[in-house]
Amino acid sequence: MRQAVVQITKNPKIEEWLDEIKTYNTRKGYIFRMANFFEWYKDTVESFLELDQRQKRHIVLKFQSEKIDVLSANTIAMTLGTINSFLDYYDQKKLILRAK
Repeated sequence: MRQAVVQITKNPKIEEWLDEIKTYNTRKGYIFRMANFFEWYKDTVESFLELDQRQKRHIVLKFQSEKIDVLSANTIAMTLGTINSFLDYYDQKKLILRAK
């Protein structure tokens, strides 16, 4: 996971988005959750942003269903909120998903 965290913070899109987050603990949480998501996704941030709304929703729902027995509902909800914040920054529709 440590490598995923380092890798995600070097991504220009993530870096730009994180520059807007002034609270240290929020940034730290966002980094961890995005690293966890993209380590699972196994593709780039840019490729995720290029997907249409339906495709993004499908990917995030798949993440949610695969992680439901591994992560707490609260962690999943925070991850979905983090992804929505990221998409909002790039003027993309939020996925508006809820943890099960």
